[in-house]
Amino acid sequence: MVYMNTTNKPAEIQLDNRETDKRSEASIMEQDMNVLSGFTLSQRMAICFAAGVIGALAVVIFSHILFAAGLSEKLGEGHRSR
Repeated sequence: MVYMNTTNKPAEIQLDNRETDKRSEASIMEQDMNVLSGFTLSQRMAICFAAGVIGALAVVIFSHILFAAGLSEKLGEGHRSR
């Protein structure tokens, strides 16, 4: 099977662009990991605790919505033990 090069660039340049993309993705990931580096340990703990509380509230609120809509009973029908 013959593939056409539709970009009008030599294969070497295309490979170089892929390597550049990989390097830029890695640097973005490193920047994302260093977001909390400017905070103290207690500030990081407070941020993580607040995120946990928000996540738990989201779970509780969503379960209440499912219960009020009657979907929780329908979703649990296959898992009842008799």
